[in-house]
Amino acid sequence: MRVVRQFKGEAKMFGKTDVGAVKAAVDRADSGEKTNDPDIWVVPEEGQHGVWFLPPLQGESVPWLKYAMHYNLSAAAVCLSSFNETCPICIENQKLYKAGQTGDMVAAGISSEIYKRESYLFNIIPWLTWEALPQPISLPTGLVVTCKAVFKAPSGDKVPKNLTATKPLIYRGGQKVQRQLASAMPFNGDVTDPAGGNIIFVSKVKQTGKNGKVYYETLLQPFPQKAALDAALVALAQTGMHNLREHLLKQKKTPAEMKALVDAKIAEAQAGQGGSASAPQSVYGGSPVAAQNAPMAVPPPPMTISKPDTVTAAVPTVGGDPLASFEATVLQK
Repeated sequence: MRVVRQFKGEAKMFGKTDVGAVKAAVDRADSGEKTNDPDIWVVPEEGQHGVWFLPPLQGESVPWLKYAMHYNLSAAAVCLSSFNETCPICIENQKLYKAGQTGDMVAAGISSEIYKRESYLFNIIPWLTWEALPQPISLPTGLVVTCKAVFKAPSGDKVPKNLTATKPLIYRGGQKVQRQLASAMPFNGDVTDPAGGNIIFVSKVKQTGKNGKVYYETLLQPFPQKAALDAALVALAQTGMHNLREHLLKQKKTPAEMKALVDAKIAEAQAGQGGSASAPQSVYGGSPVAAQNAPMAVPPPPMTISKPDTVTAAVPTVGGDPLASFEATVLQK
């Protein structure tokens, strides 16, 4: 098969999601985001939104690009370990962690804020709904496709206005989003397959954390019926899919820029303006407090999404119609 160069604007060959590799990623172990990047899709804070997670480009095996981010600095930064390079923020964070272990509360606070977070990029086509096919289509794999995914302009106060078409965009998500997508695979098969995948309805669920702080959890819910991506959208994806590695490379900062970010964070803490402790008992580099009173320098890893049987459990039917049931119980129409 001829390999087509994988650059935006030129025709691309879809790869194939390796469901086994996706499941292995699960087995191995968002939040009001704002962006001015026209290539980035941000989940609105209201409603459920139909999305097609596109398959990987040819030569890849999973439909995402894994990388790491540093937050809680004056500017978020892609960890240089994502490019197999030494990261000045990670180096400094090791020092902060060790200081925190000896009881420096400010160092512990900074360390817990800036340690690298697992992150993912996905190629998607958003703003989709389903249309029933006149006749079901049986695929060679044995799957039966009963509907197709088509564009539907979003509605609501917190969504883009006057959209007349959709296009491939990049979705940035954390570990929980990746786990939900991956966990959908064993139950639903390859949800990214344009010939017989699944629309994924994405929504944000409002949560209240400690001290009454409001945040949003992103929920992915696969539509229970197999769908084919509309032919026009398949063609659009093949010419407009983003090279995720190239996109990430554009966000890369120099080592000097990374060092400046973490130095500024530490300087802020030394001035008594930062860190996690509301009333710091010591300043990074100063005399530590008693170790037994020190907080954990780095919090435990975030909770993982539950196993597939709870994430993508079959939707019960209403009157024998699973599509009507999905709308009634998930889309809440």
